Amino acid sequence: MTAPRPTPQVAEHGADDAASEPDAARSAAWPGQIRKPVCLAVDYGGTLTDPLTPLDPRLAMRPVCPRAAKTLRQLHAMDIRLLLTSNTKTGQRRGPALEAAGVLHLFAEVLESDLLGCAKPEPSFYAKVTAAARCPREVIMSVGNNLLKDVLGPLDFGMRAALIGQGALSAEDKTLLPSGVVVLSHLSDLPALLRDRPPRKETGR
Repeated sequence: MTAPRPTPQVAEHGADDAASEPDAARSAAWPGQIRKPVCLAVDYGGTLTDPLTPLDPRLAMRPVCPRAAKTLRQLHAMDIRLLLTSNTKTGQRRGPALEAAGVLHLFAEVLESDLLGCAKPEPSFYAKVTAAARCPREVIMSVGNNLLKDVLGPLDFGMRAALIGQGALSAEDKTLLPSGVVVLSHLSDLPALLRDRPPRKETGR
């Protein structure tokens, strides 16, 4: 039996809204009875990358965009545990791309499907995410741009979810979007929801 999906209010906004009304956004996303996430399970493609950026032949994938790299540093400084969770082809490694962007050290673990032997949206993948998170699943937030793999699957497993890039949703997809999903235009909008956490001084590598 799958865990029931959480049902807090939906916070849907972009960077301008987050900057002008951070308290209202946080209130909508985290009602008093709901615990805020302490771990983010972050997807790679389309979440940390810009779809308009060409593939880097050295990495054999799109690089982490500077805006996303900056956001990851902000989230790490807020004492949020970061996991990279990615469906990967055989032999495809995300580490070099994260290293090239200077953010590999920010992730507690990098979970890649071809090494784990399971992939999103399989429950066994989310079970491995929960083990790596070292916290209850209800305070883990999956962050990504794929409705099934990064939102519906994690919610069915009892996690939280944030959908990145709501503009890519079809009309049909929007009808499938459940209550309790934080919908953001870009990863960089996420720190505004968690900004009331005391910052942590980032240490060197």
